[in-house]
Amino acid sequence: MSTANDAIKAAPAQPKRLLHRGLPVTTYHLRAAEPAEVAAAEQAVADAKDAKELADFRLGEAGEQAQAKAAEQLAEARARLKACYEPVKIRALDPDVYEAMAAEHEDEKKPGGLDEKALGKAVFLAGVQGVYSAAEWAETILPQCSRGERHELYFAALVINARATGGAIPKD
Repeated sequence: MSTANDAIKAAPAQPKRLLHRGLPVTTYHLRAAEPAEVAAAEQAVADAKDAKELADFRLGEAGEQAQAKAAEQLAEARARLKACYEPVKIRALDPDVYEAMAAEHEDEKKPGGLDEKALGKAVFLAGVQGVYSAAEWAETILPQCSRGERHELYFAALVINARATGGAIPKD
């Protein structure tokens, strides 16, 4: 049985690939639709899953048709739910830029010595990608977000910039 570690170990070495590493990007899905629309879309997915589960028990040609129809309805319901959210892309900053920002937000009174809320917001605004400017985010979009949504956006920006090696990556 092959494992992910075997695949990584078997991958051919690419000379000097570390000289051309791009900055990582993460995506946060921010609700853009009204809550009632999201609830209806979530219910449609749940109903479509139930219908697909029932269709999977049917036999013969009628069963195959019912399964195909149920799979199509589930795909449509999932697409409707996905459309309720706007993907927000956050690109990591150059390490020197991030470290300078972190130094600007040092606060000995805070746990860990950093004002993480202010740093998270600054890093988010510097790294957010897409059609909205940093000013639009700061002045219009973020004030509309819940405290939890803002926290998650800022945290996503901090995490993508930390870029610590994961424990799942083989080191032997």
